[in-house]
Order: sequence, then C-alpha cells, then structure tokens
Amino acid sequence: FVIFAIITYLDRNSISAIGSSITGELGLNDKQWGLILAAFSLAYGLFEIPTGMMAGQLGSAIMASAFGYILHSTGSYEIPVRIIGCLVIVGG
Repeated sequence: FVIFAIITYLDRNSISAIGSSITGELGLNDKQWGLILAAFSLAYGLFEIPTGMMAGQLGSAIMASAFGYILHSTGSYEIPVRIIGCLVIVGG
C-alpha cells in the first residue's frame, strides 16, 4: 500500500513540475496542457476511492500491472486527447 501511495504522490506532483518540458517536447499550447492537468485532477478526485475498492477485490499484483501498463501508454502518445484518456485512467 505504501508503495502505491508513493507512486501516485510522485505522479501527481511531478507532472506539473516538468510541465514546460512536456509541453515543449509535444508541442502543446497552454490550453491543451491545462486540459490534461484538469482531466487528471478530476479523475483522481472522482475515482480514487472506487479504484481502491477494486484493488481490494482484485489484488495488488493485478492493479500494479494495470497501473504500469497505463503509465507506459501515457508516454507513448503525442496526441493530447490520448494523453488525457490515459491520465484519466491513471488518475482513477
């Protein structure tokens, strides 16, 4: 449990800290970057408790695998809509 808490804390905080690098590399404007951050924050707020309940049902190994796959997918997209989709899932 502690490891997941550390990972999600780092994920939530590091994304805004390296925002200028991400926006520059992907060619995102401020509006697109704001939508990405808003989608992530909204999903995190809405889905954190249901995701925790699902982790209790499925087990931490399955949830860790899914989390890793989704995070990997986030890094492979250059289209803002797909990035938002992955971050919504990770936020949840």
